[in-house]
Amino acid sequence: MRAGNAYVQSKDGNASLNAKDDLARAEGKLMNARDAFTKKNYEEAANLADQAVVDAEYAKARSTTKKNLDTAEGIKKEINDLRQEIDRMSK
Repeated sequence: MRAGNAYVQSKDGNASLNAKDDLARAEGKLMNARDAFTKKNYEEAANLADQAVVDAEYAKARSTTKKNLDTAEGIKKEINDLRQEIDRMSK
């Protein structure tokens, strides 16, 4: 199931740490899709599965963005620390 795969990939991609709410929304829709499928509401199940894919991919993207921003912030701090050290050494 595509929705299940998207959810697992998002969860494995640290979305559970960096995009908890978005991942929880995807999980809820995935569970609702499975329930609708069990009740033979196939159209509703398909719609919910599609929504779960979108939510899972969004969670993964948000997680990646947060991770990249955190990395950039760390690099920025290191650069500032190096600049301060250079300034101290040049005086």
